[in-house]
Amino acid sequence: MNLAHEIEKYEERLDDVKLEALRRLTVREKKTSPLTYLQIRDFIFLLDMIADAAENASDIITAMIVKSGA
Repeated sequence: MNLAHEIEKYEERLDDVKLEALRRLTVREKKTSPLTYLQIRDFIFLLDMIADAAENASDIITAMIVKSGA
């Protein structure tokens, strides 16, 4: 269960990093080509989706362990 909490903390931390990265990207939007802007934005969102999927997988595994009585 400790590992599940650690994963959740990392995911929450990444949410903060995502918001800061998007803020910085927006500040530099006019200095960045539209294609580069979209690529960086999409990469940030992809990392967020990966972190969310890891947290979801951790939640499922934890539920399976609890259900099995281990």
